[in-house]
Amino acid sequence: MSEDAATRLKEEGNALFIQSKFDEALVKYTEAIELDESNAILWANKSACHLSMKRYLDSVGDSRKATELDPMYYKAWARLATAYDALKEYLPSSLAWQRALDTLPAENLTPTQEQQREEYQKRLHESTDRLHHKASGGDRSMDTRYYKDGDGQQPWEVAREMIPALEASGNTSSSAWVLHGAYKEFAEGVRIMNGVTVDEGGNLRGEENGFQHLVNGMIREDRVFHMEKEALWISAYNRLGTLERERHDPWLAAGPDYLKREVSSRLAEKGWDVVRPDIDLTIRFWMLRGKIEGALDSNVISQNEYYGRCLEVAEWGRELWKDVPASVRGEVFDDSFIRGLRNLYLQSILQCYGFNRQDTKLAEKLTAEADILLKSLETDPATGDNADPGFKLSFYDYCRGSAYACKAFFHSDLARRGSSAEQNNQLAGEYYLQAAEAYPVDDEHHCQYLNSALQHLFHRPGLTVRRALDIMARFRVSVNESKKIWNQHPSRMRPERDHSNGIVMQRENELRREISLGRCSLDMKVSKEIQR
Repeated sequence: MSEDAATRLKEEGNALFIQSKFDEALVKYTEAIELDESNAILWANKSACHLSMKRYLDSVGDSRKATELDPMYYKAWARLATAYDALKEYLPSSLAWQRALDTLPAENLTPTQEQQREEYQKRLHESTDRLHHKASGGDRSMDTRYYKDGDGQQPWEVAREMIPALEASGNTSSSAWVLHGAYKEFAEGVRIMNGVTVDEGGNLRGEENGFQHLVNGMIREDRVFHMEKEALWISAYNRLGTLERERHDPWLAAGPDYLKREVSSRLAEKGWDVVRPDIDLTIRFWMLRGKIEGALDSNVISQNEYYGRCLEVAEWGRELWKDVPASVRGEVFDDSFIRGLRNLYLQSILQCYGFNRQDTKLAEKLTAEADILLKSLETDPATGDNADPGFKLSFYDYCRGSAYACKAFFHSDLARRGSSAEQNNQLAGEYYLQAAEAYPVDDEHHCQYLNSALQHLFHRPGLTVRRALDIMARFRVSVNESKKIWNQHPSRMRPERDHSNGIVMQRENELRREISLGRCSLDMKVSKEIQR
């Protein structure tokens, strides 16, 4: 009887899928699975819905389940490969495309199967080519690599030396606090990671919670993330991951949808002492997986997907277990953790939007998430009872600055495309000013956003000379102060940034000379046409 009902639900789901009503079809397939969990076709169909909805991790999880139930189901292998292709993870996609080909009938193929074989061969070839391109370093991003230029110190090293003087003077507004707190966490994670060894019996030995510290550092300040001796770093990371999986049972091969279905039964059976580290490890593993994909291969699509799904699970769990004490459910459901995670997700949306300016849905998501982040700061204002100044900066001020910068970028892009250019340039400029003011004067973002604000405010109708000089003076101070800390960070190594900063300072000198010669007054308006 239940099989008949499952078949009926599957047929209803198929009809909805054909109409591109993927969310409604997903409900039907999910209801059918509840009646017939061993049906691989239902899991594969559910995977197709998630794929169409661009929920790639859920698609991976469902198609994996389908292949476990029926290892010869070539369509499920093809769905798995397609999901990995969407994530730009070409090693697992190549393996899945090969399995799809291997599980097709060896002979007597139907015309449809002949077409599928040709398609699978083509996709395997494309995926393999992209994998080789990645392996050769073709997409590598250097922004999060560790290196030194001569005797220069990394920002976190400078920050550590600054802390005693900041404490003595009572100065709580410095990016050194953020860097110091974030790097302590990150370095502890690296220490634990490097401490995992293999004994004579081939068993892994070492401490747990390395992922916890790595992510805590990253979520406080993403710019501390770096890989010293990359190959060794990745090997140590993999050993730690294996150790953690041996001791816990995270949902690493499944997506959020599967996790949310299974967690209640595991909680009822095993309790919070088991489930808390399982969920915690799942979220942190996904976050690190996304970060590494983005750092090593500029894979912003995968990074965005992992961050987004982590945020989904964290918000879902916070609401579901809102009456469970924070110490019991775990810190990944705390407001500050979720705010920091949302900030990372917001930045990943911005990166995706930067690669695809025509995607209006990304633009809408960017502004929506920025507004949600700002709203969370209103409903959970910072208190003055935290002894760590870096905590407030990381989870309040920096999040505010990030949100305003994303709103500024959105309006800047509208202006660039000619949509109400004057209005959007002014809005972008004002938002960039608000973003700059959220960061300490010695953070590179402070001067970066002041520069961006000026670039937009100089567009017609322009701004007064008085206001321009005020912003420029603040900019000059910030450039000098931020260099003391951030000069050796990869983001400071971009010659175009130094060139842009030099132009702003040159414009300031030109304006002051014009005033001294009596050619303009402080109340005159200046626009880009004047600032040549």
